[in-house]
Amino acid sequence: MPELIKFKESTQNKIIIHSQKNDLKSEFSSIVNVPGLVIAKDINSKYSVISKDYALLLGWNNPDQCVDLTDFDIPCEAVKAAEQFRTLDQKVINSSTFVLSIYMCNYSFGWKTLISNKMPIQREGGQIIGVYGQVIDISNTNMFNWCLTLNQFDQKFISAKNTPVIYILNQEHSPLPLSKQQQACVFLLVRGKSMKEIANILNLSVRTIESYFMIIKLKLGCTNKSQIIEKAINSGFLHYIPENIIPIKPMKDL
Repeated sequence: MPELIKFKESTQNKIIIHSQKNDLKSEFSSIVNVPGLVIAKDINSKYSVISKDYALLLGWNNPDQCVDLTDFDIPCEAVKAAEQFRTLDQKVINSSTFVLSIYMCNYSFGWKTLISNKMPIQREGGQIIGVYGQVIDISNTNMFNWCLTLNQFDQKFISAKNTPVIYILNQEHSPLPLSKQQQACVFLLVRGKSMKEIANILNLSVRTIESYFMIIKLKLGCTNKSQIIEKAINSGFLHYIPENIIPIKPMKDL
């Protein structure tokens, strides 16, 4: 965390600050020199402060170039994900909690897979004044291979090819009103798995999986598995990964 900021509380969920200033640029000025990929945006998703490494990744020569700009001003191919980036910001602001996600985008240095943790910046009274983001490059890890295989499978559901993809990881932001295990079942069903395969992957009995799907049908108002798949895709669930799925097995086995 930036050394110049006086935090009351800093958790995975939010950052609470003492100061009543409205200028995030001064509040988070030390971000610029923080190693890695760090950013602070205001309530309107305008860039207030960004680390040097993150600015370079997005295509700017230095952090000052992007102050008061938005994701729509990104000077590299990652700009194609601008609307998705801003949607994540709004999820953070509207829910007052963090959003953990995976970015697969074409940045200034080429295609990268990143894990992002965006969290609300708020005052002691609860007023949200911005979004703080910490990002880790996982392009050279086993997790990258898992995400790549998943994305390659999901391409058959996506009309535009070679476009950025973002997967959301935390359960509270799922578009379907299902339990963690039920979400995992739908995730695997959409990827073509049978009841027996889903049971094997989740280490549960086939009878248990069948009972889950009975409940899923009731919750989603569906009468068969095809309708569940259609509802999942139409709701945006395709871009949500249940936390008990990552990565329980190599994606090739899913």
